Amino acid sequence: MSFDFLVKKVGKGASQLSLARFISYLSAFVISVFIARMLSPHEYGLFQIVFSLFLLFFTLSELGMGQALAYFVPKFNAIGEEKKSVYLVRYAVKWRILSSFIFGIVFFFLSGMFASVYKDASVKGYVQIFSLFMVFYSLSFLFNFVFQALQKFKEFLYREVIFSVSRLMVIVFLFAGFGLTYVFIGYGVCYVISAVFSIYLVLKLIKIREWEPTSVKGFWHYSLIMTVGVVAMFVANYIVTPVLGLFVPPEQVSFFSIAWTISFAAITPSAAIISAFLPVVSELSSKGREKELAKVFRWLSKFVIITTFFWTAFAYASSRPVLVMVFSDKYVAALPHVGLLLIAFGLDAIFFIMSAYWAGIGKAGRANEYIIVRSICVVPLAFVMSYFYGLSGGVLAFLIAVVIGVLWLFFRTKDYVDFDYSILYKAGFSALLMLFAVNLVTKGLGVGLFKLTVMFLVSFVVFHASLYGLRTFDDYDKKLVGSYVKKLLKKIKIK
Repeated sequence: MSFDFLVKKVGKGASQLSLARFISYLSAFVISVFIARMLSPHEYGLFQIVFSLFLLFFTLSELGMGQALAYFVPKFNAIGEEKKSVYLVRYAVKWRILSSFIFGIVFFFLSGMFASVYKDASVKGYVQIFSLFMVFYSLSFLFNFVFQALQKFKEFLYREVIFSVSRLMVIVFLFAGFGLTYVFIGYGVCYVISAVFSIYLVLKLIKIREWEPTSVKGFWHYSLIMTVGVVAMFVANYIVTPVLGLFVPPEQVSFFSIAWTISFAAITPSAAIISAFLPVVSELSSKGREKELAKVFRWLSKFVIITTFFWTAFAYASSRPVLVMVFSDKYVAALPHVGLLLIAFGLDAIFFIMSAYWAGIGKAGRANEYIIVRSICVVPLAFVMSYFYGLSGGVLAFLIAVVIGVLWLFFRTKDYVDFDYSILYKAGFSALLMLFAVNLVTKGLGVGLFKLTVMFLVSFVVFHASLYGLRTFDDYDKKLVGSYVKKLLKKIKIK
């Protein structure tokens, strides 16, 4: 198997996943804009608080089974035991239905407590509505891992398209115009549509009745370990929102959520690449091909870093036009917090690929370390800093926790993973040069679509020209970067 083949395999999956995530994020972004403009900052803040609580209970119900399927299914398929893969899928679906049903009931009966904690009686009704759709959201999310484990990224794309279109149609055209309560109902309807369509796709992909029993001891062991990581992932990324709601008014929570949305968009392409990376890592690991795995990792880490630096820098440069033009002036208070959150998400995307590497080779405990350290740090920091400094304190707590987690991961993996740290300096310099050029060229253009277009064109040309001048692309894949790459990786063959 040549390195070119592996690059093409990952690149094709990443491109489909990138498109799927782009469609999903675009629809979510449009909905966020529609809801934010329709609702007051107070109502939008309440929506984000309730949604974060829903995600917490959903995360607890996961039991790490999606991650376990993403690890074990490619292994069984690589050795020709597809029937055992089918058995694991059936097994995971049964358990996820049961666990999500139980946690949905618990979430329903805790609605009164949440209303008291956040001092708003309407929270009770919103929580109860969301709890009714826990099972459907859980199934839809699980089947995403099934598609990735089977490396059926096209089906993953289909599912995202259906979910995105239904979300736009149901929420925007049918429910959002009637108020916040119907927004929650609209989200629930979309979860039902997504779950049903996902089941249809899975039944087409695998012969569900042709299965062979296998031991689930290892499956449970891996899934429970990953449960710790999944819960820690939620805590690390989403706990700040409900914690902020305890100390600041809901409208300030809405400012944080909008800044978070803009910042998260910058790492969507990187997340797609990492998702496509995991099945390939598992497949190579199961065949004992460590040399190929090391080369793939080195290439992907470079691609993730370059992608992350470009999009985070562009998101920072365009944050003011986006806020003013899209979300309206009433949310402009979110602008000062975008820069810090972009730094946090940029660091997270760059170093999360190292955790993905450990998860792919079955070292789930080591893979969880980064996110566990982050979650342990962010909880006390969020409570203390939000109490004393409000919204700014919550943002700083998130950033500090990411920095601590990155430092921990660096010292834990530097002796095990072949990581090209020079690319950080090259991409960082190119990003700074790009920001300088954008500010110089677009100064005085005002705020509008024309300015955003000019920003993107200048950013793309300056950033990639700088990287090319620094000889960053000597070992970069032509199909994923551009026609100006002279030295292709196809010259490197893996024996």
